[in-house]
Amino acid sequence: MKKFLKVFSVIAVVAVALACSTYFFLPSVFYGYVYPFSRIKGNITLIIDGRDVPLSDCEIICEHSQESEHVRVKGNSIKSRAGKYGGYNYTLQYEDTEVRFYVYQANCWNCADFDLNFNVLTSKNVVTCTGTCTYLSENGYAPASHKTHSIDQTATLDYKESPYGFCILSV
Repeated sequence: MKKFLKVFSVIAVVAVALACSTYFFLPSVFYGYVYPFSRIKGNITLIIDGRDVPLSDCEIICEHSQESEHVRVKGNSIKSRAGKYGGYNYTLQYEDTEVRFYVYQANCWNCADFDLNFNVLTSKNVVTCTGTCTYLSENGYAPASHKTHSIDQTATLDYKESPYGFCILSV
């Protein structure tokens, strides 16, 4: 029994050491194969005609490759597991108003963390998206591998400019 505990302890220590070292030296391997959390997550503030709308009052749809993707909502934050190549298209529906945005995963290991503010003016048929998105860059060590960019876009509510809505990330 003591030999089993020693072997098990050594294997556990080696596994933790490998996971930690991949985080620092091979972030693409860490985020591609070891990372256990949601890859797309963020906070959303939705204001429609001057009124703050909680996400719990909205129907939230996420699609990836024309398949439904599970979205977890808690307060004003959303999370999706993601982890596949391609676009994740989100739709926030509240009464007759639809707000669309997408996150494009250029690789399986990318993670996006955003803070978005949507301001909808139905009388002008316009929606504005402002905020930031932090993501994992294509290369670099862990402390330097996270990049942030600002978002400031305006679109019409019929989304003729882009049927998928606002581009939050397309690395």
